[in-house]
Amino acid sequence: MDYTNINNYFFENNWIFFRLEEKFVLVDNEENYISFVSESLFLKITEYISTNKLEDEKEITLSHLVKKSKNMTSRPTKFELRSDTYSEYNFLAEFYDKHWGDFYEGLYPLIKKHYDEFAFPDEKILDICCGTGQFIRKLWNEGYNVTGLDGSEEMINVAKVNNPNVEFLVKDIRDFNFPNEYKMITCLFDSINHITKNEELLIVFKNVYNSLTEGGKFIFDVNTYRNFNDYWNNEFEIIEDQYRISIKTKFPVKPDIASMNIKVLSLQNDTILKENTILERCYETSEIKQMLLKCGFKSVNSLEDNSGRYIFIADI
Repeated sequence: MDYTNINNYFFENNWIFFRLEEKFVLVDNEENYISFVSESLFLKITEYISTNKLEDEKEITLSHLVKKSKNMTSRPTKFELRSDTYSEYNFLAEFYDKHWGDFYEGLYPLIKKHYDEFAFPDEKILDICCGTGQFIRKLWNEGYNVTGLDGSEEMINVAKVNNPNVEFLVKDIRDFNFPNEYKMITCLFDSINHITKNEELLIVFKNVYNSLTEGGKFIFDVNTYRNFNDYWNNEFEIIEDQYRISIKTKFPVKPDIASMNIKVLSLQNDTILKENTILERCYETSEIKQMLLKCGFKSVNSLEDNSGRYIFIADI
């Protein structure tokens, strides 16, 4: 079946659809509405779109469309994420702030340059996956109007200590929407790689697109195949006064997926105090560009920095 026209229709109306095993998943970003439907119902929906002249298509919500296409044999549900979605990052907050929080330093001049070229000083910046907020502290100290967003409550708690005057939000980047609010949105330190499914990354990009003002920019970095191949089959340790952090990386654990196992052990008796494994997805730069354009961005440029990561600059 050719879904091209239907897909275009959905994107024009701020909706996304994708296939997940035997079901079609329909997502309406503005309503925060999700519906899982069978192929037969999806065909009914496409038939409804094809055969009915909608007088004001922009006012037709996805939930309305689903209701029009069936007798509601099963009830669609809100897009609800597990409460523990980001729990694997909570225990990292203290160590992240101490050992990795200053990663932004190499990217700051590029971001400042782009922002100063097209934005007024008081226009708003949103840093998603902000971690413990050290990049935000740099922006705030130089007078920028910045807000931080992260899915880990513990990361945000540390970020608030680092930035007592800044607004922070605990939100999943697959589930936020601030229509036309920010002139620039940033997302740094491999955060995009932590989204391991194409369909979820599309939702993230659409959320970003919806939250930017006209002429806004989205700047983010991604880790690359070269870095994963060169550095993600490794083991190293960080020694502290009372504990040691053991980190073991592996790539690939399955196609395009890397893993990082982190253990916090007592120096006294080597007892494991905390442990978790985090997955990252390696994307081709071409597929990221394609998804950004599909979500409405007008132009997408990328460059490789000194760390081997790709920096993307997407304009609306």
